[in-house]
Amino acid sequence: MQQPTFRMISTLLCLLLFVACNNATEKTTEIKEPVLKEENISFSGDNVTMTGFIAYDEAISGPRPAILIVPEWWGLNDYTKMRARELAKLGYIALAMDMYGNGKVADNPDSAGAAAGPFYQNPQMAFTRIEAALAKLKSYTQTDTANIAAIGYCFGGAMVLNTARMGLNVKGVVSFHGNLVGTPLNKELLKAKILVCHGAADPLLTHLKNMQMQHMHSPILTQLLWVKSLNCLLNMMLLLILQAGRI
Repeated sequence: MQQPTFRMISTLLCLLLFVACNNATEKTTEIKEPVLKEENISFSGDNVTMTGFIAYDEAISGPRPAILIVPEWWGLNDYTKMRARELAKLGYIALAMDMYGNGKVADNPDSAGAAAGPFYQNPQMAFTRIEAALAKLKSYTQTDTANIAAIGYCFGGAMVLNTARMGLNVKGVVSFHGNLVGTPLNKELLKAKILVCHGAADPLLTHLKNMQMQHMHSPILTQLLWVKSLNCLLNMMLLLILQAGRI
């Protein structure tokens, strides 16, 4: 009688072990894949109509941190939209904005420079348009309005730095190889934390050091990330930085 009992117990233990292992496997496969919602939108600001591209994960419920993306001087193109999608996969709601208005894009350096130039000459124009884009972003129920950051590449990096110096009310700004010459710093206006990502081999290194000296006594945290490369590699770092932590 003992042998059947031992076999019965062994069988039950094997069944329990199988069920436990099976349940563990099921739990590890319950990770939800992102269900991206993408929208082409329009909004007004500075007496112009701007387009935009917004992306977020519909599998996430409730508000989540938000990021405004200001493009390179080429305008709102497929690259900037790709960045919005990647940020949405990380759990953010992301709005890639059209700084120039009416969906204008450039396909050569001459036209890009002509389109970007007025924003350096008149920083208030960029400030007004970025604020309009932020207002549009805040209108979404998916946006945690207390946790918004702005990021930009090259021309866009310069614009987020300029508007931060002018008192843009966001939690942080990140510039990727952005132009560092802009509006003077007024520490009393500065609200955003600042991260500048720039290639250490870039000839504009002197401007970066001057900027570091400007901000070193500011009550707002400013970080400068030095990379032993030219700026072409910095775009690849964005997801690594954002994966390290939320805003």
